[in-house]
Amino acid sequence: MNFRKGKYLYYGRGGDYCKGMNQYLWSFFCGLGQAMYLNRTFVMDLNLCLSATSSSSNRDEEGKDFRFYFDFEHLKETVSIVGESELRDWKKWDEEHKRKVTVKKLKAHKVTPMQLKKDKSTVIWSGRMDWDFDALHVVRGAKAQNKQLWPHLDSDTSPDAILTKVHLLDDYKELWSDKSEWYNETTMLNIRKPVEFNGYMRVAVDTEVRYRSKI
Repeated sequence: MNFRKGKYLYYGRGGDYCKGMNQYLWSFFCGLGQAMYLNRTFVMDLNLCLSATSSSSNRDEEGKDFRFYFDFEHLKETVSIVGESELRDWKKWDEEHKRKVTVKKLKAHKVTPMQLKKDKSTVIWSGRMDWDFDALHVVRGAKAQNKQLWPHLDSDTSPDAILTKVHLLDDYKELWSDKSEWYNETTMLNIRKPVEFNGYMRVAVDTEVRYRSKI
């Protein structure tokens, strides 16, 4: 690969490492969105750390593969993205060529994509993805107090009423059963050993189900 013909955005590990899948996804989409804005190829670390809250051992488990949970090859067909291992050879390029690959390392994460728009470095090595995010907490308390506007709120949100509308995880087990595409592909990636269906995969299934819904 001729690295000098490309432009790349690379993030080091940060506040999302060994955290829940939702936090990991938020960081991933933020980084990918920045790369798309800068018209650069996003460089990602395919090694994940499974959060203790999502593992059967109740401990953080490193060395998990991003491809266990997402179709990386399909992702590469959709957006400009490469695995970190594919770019580790830039040092080798420096040794074999007179012109070095230009790498700009950012010390702070509070650098906006707009500030990097005109940067001509081959690789922009961003700071660690840190705890810089917005949060919104939604509660039903105000609605519960207005019986005239929402007269059926209590009955509609009672456990029995919710259960009539709820689908359980097992309703979608064909997505990860031993006859599924995911099972076959991840088993091959894991040296022919079945991959455990863990908490991260639960979030992936939940996301897929919501993505396919009409409403």
